[in-house]
Amino acid sequence: MRPNPLRVLLTGAAGRLGQTVLPALRTRHDVRAVDLLPGPGVDEHVDLTTPGTCLRLFDGVQAVVHLAANPDPEADWDALLPANVLASHAVAQAAKDRGVPRLVLASSLQAMSGYPDEHQVRVEDPPRPANLYGATKAWVEALGSWVAATSSTTVVLLRIGNFSPSVPDPVMATPRDVAAWLSLDPPPRFEQRTARAC
Repeated sequence: MRPNPLRVLLTGAAGRLGQTVLPALRTRHDVRAVDLLPGPGVDEHVDLTTPGTCLRLFDGVQAVVHLAANPDPEADWDALLPANVLASHAVAQAAKDRGVPRLVLASSLQAMSGYPDEHQVRVEDPPRPANLYGATKAWVEALGSWVAATSSTTVVLLRIGNFSPSVPDPVMATPRDVAAWLSLDPPPRFEQRTARAC
Protein backbone atom coordinates (compact mmCIF):
# COMPACT_ATOMS: atom_id res chain seq x y z
CA MET A 1 0.00 0.00 0.00
CA ARG A 2 1.31 3.46 -0.83
CA PRO A 3 2.16 5.98 1.89
CA ASN A 4 -0.91 7.95 3.02
CA PRO A 5 -3.46 5.68 1.34
CA LEU A 6 -6.91 7.08 0.69
CA ARG A 7 -10.01 5.69 2.37
CA VAL A 8 -11.95 4.31 -0.62
CA LEU A 9 -15.39 2.75 -0.79
CA LEU A 10 -15.97 0.33 -3.68
CA THR A 11 -19.54 -0.57 -4.62
CA GLY A 12 -20.31 -3.61 -6.76
CA ALA A 13 -17.28 -5.39 -5.33
CA ALA A 14 -18.66 -8.89 -6.00
CA GLY A 15 -19.25 -8.26 -9.71
CA ARG A 16 -16.87 -9.03 -12.56
CA LEU A 17 -15.54 -5.45 -12.68
CA GLY A 18 -15.40 -5.17 -8.91
CA GLN A 19 -13.46 -8.40 -8.56
CA THR A 20 -11.04 -7.18 -11.23
CA VAL A 21 -10.31 -3.76 -9.69
CA LEU A 22 -10.46 -4.70 -6.00
CA PRO A 23 -6.93 -6.19 -5.76
CA ALA A 24 -5.39 -3.16 -7.51
CA LEU A 25 -7.33 -0.75 -5.31
CA ARG A 26 -6.21 -2.60 -2.18
CA THR A 27 -2.52 -2.32 -3.17
CA ARG A 28 -2.84 1.48 -3.25
CA HIS A 29 -5.65 2.39 -0.85
CA ASP A 30 -7.53 1.47 2.33
CA VAL A 31 -10.62 -0.06 0.69
CA ARG A 32 -14.01 -0.99 2.08
CA ALA A 33 -15.72 -3.24 -0.47
CA VAL A 34 -19.53 -3.53 -0.52
CA ASP A 35 -22.07 -5.34 -2.64
CA LEU A 36 -25.65 -6.54 -2.49
CA LEU A 37 -24.31 -10.06 -3.09
CA PRO A 38 -21.55 -12.02 -1.33
CA GLY A 39 -18.18 -12.43 -2.97
CA PRO A 40 -14.46 -12.72 -2.25
CA GLY A 41 -13.17 -9.64 -0.46
CA VAL A 42 -16.62 -8.11 0.12
CA ASP A 43 -16.62 -6.46 3.55
CA GLU A 44 -20.35 -5.75 3.87
CA HIS A 45 -23.54 -6.72 2.08
CA VAL A 46 -25.67 -3.62 1.53
CA ASP A 47 -28.62 -2.37 -0.48
CA LEU A 48 -27.55 1.06 -1.72
CA THR A 49 -31.18 2.04 -2.29
CA THR A 50 -32.00 1.75 1.44
CA PRO A 51 -32.36 5.28 2.84
CA GLY A 52 -29.32 6.38 4.81
CA THR A 53 -27.06 3.51 3.69
CA CYS A 54 -24.84 5.58 1.41
CA LEU A 55 -24.58 8.42 3.92
CA ARG A 56 -23.41 5.92 6.55
CA LEU A 57 -20.95 4.21 4.21
CA PHE A 58 -19.48 7.45 2.86
CA ASP A 59 -18.75 8.98 6.24
CA GLY A 60 -15.02 9.74 6.27
CA VAL A 61 -14.17 8.27 2.86
CA GLN A 62 -12.02 10.19 0.42
CA ALA A 63 -13.15 8.44 -2.74
CA VAL A 64 -16.09 6.34 -3.89
CA VAL A 65 -15.73 3.96 -6.84
CA HIS A 66 -19.28 3.11 -7.92
CA LEU A 67 -19.36 -0.06 -10.03
CA ALA A 68 -22.63 -1.53 -8.71
CA ALA A 69 -25.10 -2.06 -11.56
CA ASN A 70 -27.09 -4.57 -13.53
CA PRO A 71 -24.78 -4.99 -16.58
CA ASP A 72 -27.29 -6.75 -18.85
CA PRO A 73 -27.97 -4.82 -22.10
CA GLU A 74 -31.10 -6.96 -22.57
CA ALA A 75 -32.53 -6.17 -19.11
CA ASP A 76 -35.94 -4.59 -18.80
CA TRP A 77 -36.81 -1.48 -16.78
CA ASP A 78 -37.83 -3.35 -13.64
CA ALA A 79 -34.47 -5.13 -13.55
CA LEU A 80 -32.47 -1.94 -14.19
CA LEU A 81 -34.31 0.52 -11.94
CA PRO A 82 -32.94 -0.50 -8.51
CA ALA A 83 -29.19 -0.77 -9.18
CA ASN A 84 -28.70 1.41 -12.25
CA VAL A 85 -31.04 4.30 -11.47
CA LEU A 86 -32.02 4.42 -7.79
CA ALA A 87 -28.70 3.22 -6.33
CA SER A 88 -26.70 5.47 -8.67
CA HIS A 89 -28.75 8.46 -7.56
CA ALA A 90 -28.31 7.51 -3.89
CA VAL A 91 -24.53 7.24 -4.40
CA ALA A 92 -24.30 10.58 -6.22
CA GLN A 93 -26.49 12.37 -3.68
CA ALA A 94 -24.59 10.96 -0.71
CA ALA A 95 -21.19 11.78 -2.24
CA LYS A 96 -22.40 15.34 -2.74
CA ASP A 97 -23.96 15.60 0.73
CA ARG A 98 -20.91 14.11 2.49
CA GLY A 99 -18.46 16.20 0.47
CA VAL A 100 -16.58 13.12 -0.74
CA PRO A 101 -13.56 14.57 -2.58
CA ARG A 102 -13.62 12.08 -5.51
CA LEU A 103 -16.44 10.10 -7.11
CA VAL A 104 -15.59 7.52 -9.79
CA LEU A 105 -18.61 6.38 -11.81
CA ALA A 106 -18.86 3.47 -14.22
CA SER A 107 -20.65 4.16 -17.48
CA SER A 108 -20.66 2.04 -20.60
CA LEU A 109 -20.16 2.32 -24.32
CA GLN A 110 -23.80 1.21 -24.41
CA ALA A 111 -24.62 4.87 -23.64
CA MET A 112 -23.37 5.56 -27.19
CA SER A 113 -24.56 2.39 -28.93
CA GLY A 114 -27.34 4.10 -30.90
CA TYR A 115 -24.94 5.76 -33.31
CA PRO A 116 -24.68 4.08 -36.72
CA ASP A 117 -21.65 1.82 -37.14
CA GLU A 118 -20.15 4.16 -39.74
CA HIS A 119 -20.20 7.08 -37.24
CA GLN A 120 -16.93 7.45 -35.34
CA VAL A 121 -18.07 8.24 -31.81
CA ARG A 122 -16.14 11.05 -30.19
CA VAL A 123 -15.93 12.07 -26.55
CA GLU A 124 -17.91 15.26 -27.24
CA ASP A 125 -20.82 13.39 -28.85
CA PRO A 126 -23.95 13.34 -26.68
CA PRO A 127 -25.20 10.00 -25.37
CA ARG A 128 -27.30 8.02 -27.83
CA PRO A 129 -28.25 4.68 -26.25
CA ALA A 130 -29.84 1.86 -28.24
CA ASN A 131 -31.25 0.03 -25.19
CA LEU A 132 -32.52 0.76 -21.68
CA TYR A 133 -29.24 -0.34 -20.11
CA GLY A 134 -27.43 2.28 -22.19
CA ALA A 135 -30.05 4.85 -21.15
CA THR A 136 -29.33 4.12 -17.49
CA LYS A 137 -25.64 4.64 -18.14
CA ALA A 138 -26.40 7.97 -19.84
CA TRP A 139 -28.28 8.77 -16.60
CA VAL A 140 -25.14 7.92 -14.58
CA GLU A 141 -23.12 10.28 -16.79
CA ALA A 142 -25.69 13.03 -16.19
CA LEU A 143 -25.53 12.39 -12.43
CA GLY A 144 -21.76 12.77 -12.55
CA SER A 145 -22.08 16.06 -14.39
CA TRP A 146 -24.65 17.27 -11.84
CA VAL A 147 -22.41 16.39 -8.87
CA ALA A 148 -19.36 18.04 -10.48
CA ALA A 149 -21.32 21.21 -11.31
CA THR A 150 -23.00 21.63 -7.93
CA SER A 151 -20.46 20.52 -5.34
CA SER A 152 -16.78 20.36 -4.48
CA THR A 153 -16.68 16.65 -5.40
CA THR A 154 -14.58 15.90 -8.46
CA VAL A 155 -15.98 13.21 -10.75
CA VAL A 156 -14.20 10.69 -12.96
CA LEU A 157 -16.37 8.86 -15.45
CA LEU A 158 -15.23 5.49 -16.84
CA ARG A 159 -17.03 4.66 -20.08
CA ILE A 160 -16.30 0.94 -20.16
CA GLY A 161 -16.29 -1.19 -23.30
CA ASN A 162 -16.95 -4.90 -23.75
CA PHE A 163 -15.55 -6.36 -20.53
CA SER A 164 -15.56 -10.08 -21.22
CA PRO A 165 -13.28 -13.07 -20.62
CA SER A 166 -13.44 -14.10 -24.28
CA VAL A 167 -12.91 -12.16 -27.48
CA PRO A 168 -16.16 -11.42 -29.36
CA ASP A 169 -16.81 -13.65 -32.36
CA PRO A 170 -15.88 -11.43 -35.33
CA VAL A 171 -18.49 -13.21 -37.45
CA MET A 172 -21.31 -12.34 -35.02
CA ALA A 173 -19.98 -9.05 -33.58
CA THR A 174 -19.70 -5.69 -35.27
CA PRO A 175 -16.24 -4.17 -35.76
CA ARG A 176 -17.17 -1.67 -33.03
CA ASP A 177 -17.93 -4.54 -30.60
CA VAL A 178 -14.57 -6.17 -31.33
CA ALA A 179 -12.73 -2.84 -30.95
CA ALA A 180 -14.42 -2.20 -27.58
CA TRP A 181 -13.35 -5.54 -26.08
CA LEU A 182 -11.23 -5.37 -22.91
CA SER A 183 -9.15 -8.51 -22.49
CA LEU A 184 -8.81 -10.05 -19.04
CA ASP A 185 -5.73 -12.08 -20.00
CA PRO A 186 -3.21 -10.59 -19.67
CA PRO A 187 -4.81 -8.37 -17.05
CA PRO A 188 -5.85 -5.05 -18.56
CA ARG A 189 -4.60 -1.72 -17.35
CA PHE A 190 -8.22 -0.88 -16.52
CA GLU A 191 -7.87 -1.87 -12.87
CA GLN A 192 -4.66 0.13 -12.48
CA ARG A 193 -6.27 3.20 -14.05
CA THR A 194 -9.32 2.80 -11.84
CA ALA A 195 -7.04 2.69 -8.79
CA ARG A 196 -5.26 5.84 -9.98
CA ALA A 197 -8.59 7.64 -10.57
CA CYS A 198 -8.98 7.86 -6.80
